Amino acid sequence: MKREQGSLGTEDGAPRFRTERELQSALSKRNILSDDRFKVTAVRREFPMGGCVPDLVYVRFAERPPTHLWPDRWSFLHASIVWLLRQRRYLRARTLLTLAYDSPTRIEEVLYDLLDSGAVRELRSGAYALTDELASMRAEVVAVEAKMRDWKQALQQANAYQRFADRVSVVLDWTMAPRDKETIEVFRRSRTGLARLRPGSLDWIVVPASRSIPNGVEREYVITTAAIPSPYTLWAFR
Repeated sequence: MKREQGSLGTEDGAPRFRTERELQSALSKRNILSDDRFKVTAVRREFPMGGCVPDLVYVRFAERPPTHLWPDRWSFLHASIVWLLRQRRYLRARTLLTLAYDSPTRIEEVLYDLLDSGAVRELRSGAYALTDELASMRAEVVAVEAKMRDWKQALQQANAYQRFADRVSVVLDWTMAPRDKETIEVFRRSRTGLARLRPGSLDWIVVPASRSIPNGVEREYVITTAAIPSPYTLWAFR
């Protein structure tokens, strides 16, 4: 006898998600990927970045990030100076004033803020560099668009996240995820992950590939924001 299908279930009895918020909440409680290179993951819902708001952002750290290097307040300019020093290894103050897009007064304030916290050190030459702990911090950003069913819109939005994310993915309710070869090939060509989420499991149809993207300041801002310990943070570690 055929089982009657209700509004929250399917014929095999497994429930489907009622809303996107419910799906996103369930996804935020799971590790998006697992491998031996990254031991700690921070996750946050709806992280605004450059006009984009991914449903979820995961920052996967090779080691738990240091907790004692950060100023009390963190801004995009803090991340910009850290990024410049990461790219150039060391810079003099006058070069930082040229490369960082802000007023000289504000740049000097943030630089001294980073010196006081221990994130940046002054070399004997008078130049500035990241401390060894911050310079060696390795992480990967995974941005996710989670939808109930509209994979085309989700794919378009996910592709916009590639300028700051190492990997981008679309996650759909498991009853609505496409399985036809043509759609799967679209995701593979765009190097975008595709997964279906059901209560209790996340099943990958296309595993997200790492992208060859510039190591930009937006990515640095995402990573450092996730690394900073705070009782008010919206990031959750697991």
